[in-house]
Amino acid sequence: MPLDNQNSRKINQPKLIATDIAACRQYLKVGFSTLKADFLAKPNNERLFRRHCKLMDGLLIELWSSFSLRANCSLIAVGGYGRGELYPHSDIDLLILLPDEMLDTAQHSITNHQLESFIGLLWDVGLNVGHSVRSLNECIAEAKKDITVQTNLLESRLLIGDAQVYQCYLKRVDGLFEDSKDVVHFFSEKLKEQTSRHYKFNDTAYNLEPNIKESPGGLRDLHMILWLALSLNIGGARQKQSGNLWLLLTKQNIISPLEARQIQQHQRNLQLLRIRLHFLSNRREDRLLFDF
Repeated sequence: MPLDNQNSRKINQPKLIATDIAACRQYLKVGFSTLKADFLAKPNNERLFRRHCKLMDGLLIELWSSFSLRANCSLIAVGGYGRGELYPHSDIDLLILLPDEMLDTAQHSITNHQLESFIGLLWDVGLNVGHSVRSLNECIAEAKKDITVQTNLLESRLLIGDAQVYQCYLKRVDGLFEDSKDVVHFFSEKLKEQTSRHYKFNDTAYNLEPNIKESPGGLRDLHMILWLALSLNIGGARQKQSGNLWLLLTKQNIISPLEARQIQQHQRNLQLLRIRLHFLSNRREDRLLFDF
């Protein structure tokens, strides 16, 4: 994906990436300033998410390409970034997928060294990155042990790498939910998470200054519906992640058109508040503090 600001001539040259950290920082600074100005002039949540993802996609792809990693290694966006809901100061969550056959070879050590340099560079240019480096088998094994990993794998998007390996990855993720018992277990664990989160974020302090993301009725509760729909693959939800979930649930007669409109409006309002909080505080701030 080409970079589209005045610094793209520098950043698009892979041989300069590893040393021209200043150019990368300037690319992000100009891009972020443009995002903010456009949003404040004409607020549109979806457009901001789309443009922010495009900004990050472009830089990450260029940086990844500069390291000449093996073609069958893949860079995958997961979590909120994976589903295309990237707030101004949210972390950039990444999965680096390695082929299983690489693990027992000398190439593995070389690749690990390259990846350490790649992740270090992301921090150097100013990105807040959450990352994991796993083979396909390791991904599935970790997902079976950790519900958070399993949830992240449900929301993924290939940035650069082997498309066939990525399709194999998607099939293996689908396999985690083939058995109805696995879906019931996923639902049960997510419900426990929600109960614990509601207990934590429903005390007096959070009632007075609610967390837009985590408090009861916040964005995380809407994400819960998304995750359950994905785990059940309702109406082919896993194949239509970029579509309108609420419309999909309406078509499946799970919610009414009126309920879908009400939920969408609630979601847009919460998203708008969270975006404005990030811009206003110039950090990842999700609480509606009295200071604001």
